[in-house]
Amino acid sequence: MKSSLWFALAVVFFPFVALAQVAAPAVAPSGSINWPDVVMTIVAAVLPLLIATLSWASKKLADLIGQKVKNEEVRGILVRLDEIVLNVVKELMQTTVDAAKAAAEKDPDQWKKVADAAGKAALDKIKSYLGPAGLKLLGAVLGITDDAKLDEYLKTKIEATVHTVKLQKDVASGTASAASALSAAFGVPEKK
Repeated sequence: MKSSLWFALAVVFFPFVALAQVAAPAVAPSGSINWPDVVMTIVAAVLPLLIATLSWASKKLADLIGQKVKNEEVRGILVRLDEIVLNVVKELMQTTVDAAKAAAEKDPDQWKKVADAAGKAALDKIKSYLGPAGLKLLGAVLGITDDAKLDEYLKTKIEATVHTVKLQKDVASGTASAASALSAAFGVPEKK
């Protein structure tokens, strides 16, 4: 705070001191104005303003660059999270869930256990891919400091991705139209 106060005082008062010298330019004995002295006085008056302006502009530029780097970091972690969740969900659906559906048709009580195990496996796999540093950064980006709340966020992300993948699979297999998939995704009743 002190340095910014001194900086403001310098910006405000130094040009006036230099301009006071311009008000009484050096006059040669012959009565003519000594232009080199006038120009040097004007330069001396304007130079502090120019330096102050350049200092302010460089500080603003540094702030903008810092903000851009931070935004890129935030975007990077969120894109990475989306990719990891999508890949894990697709993998588990292909290897675990599809095979478990067949077994669950014989024993319906088995499906809940398989779904819970698949959800836990997805969460554990995502957390291992992100690692402790990635989880900490993700929590900081999202403003979540509690590990349990971060786990809940990741579970929600997994469920949303499962829903999206199921819709894509239904549309691709022809069991659902694109319109019904979109209406289901956004909770809007389909017009018939």
